[in-house]
Amino acid sequence: MGILADSVLEAGGQVLGIIPQALVHLEHAHQGLSELIVVDTMHQRKARMAQESAAYISLAGGIGTLEEMAEMWTLNVLGYQNKPMALLNTAGYYDDYLRYLARMQAEGFAGEHHLARLRVGSDAVATLQDLVAQI
Repeated sequence: MGILADSVLEAGGQVLGIIPQALVHLEHAHQGLSELIVVDTMHQRKARMAQESAAYISLAGGIGTLEEMAEMWTLNVLGYQNKPMALLNTAGYYDDYLRYLARMQAEGFAGEHHLARLRVGSDAVATLQDLVAQI
């Protein structure tokens, strides 16, 4: 996330960071952001992310990335928000996850309308352009 934030800042963009207090020192909160919001809990972080975001894009990441993406996707599916979402599948990183989602649909645990809420792209520029067009 730090490299992405630095790249956006170097290009003249604005970067908002939201981090729980407990992670400020563990993950070394980026002090050069346009704005850094420190909250008490992960729940508050996700709520603030939902409030501040116009769209979501998930890059390759770990369990936290998956959990945050799933929560924002669920909020969209349930109608609590209507924000475009994308999964950037760089170098096939999410191929196994996408097979899991296809199985989930095949076995009746998700409808096509659920899966349609999550756009999938492998090209960063095209995926970002698609998200921006939906805002």
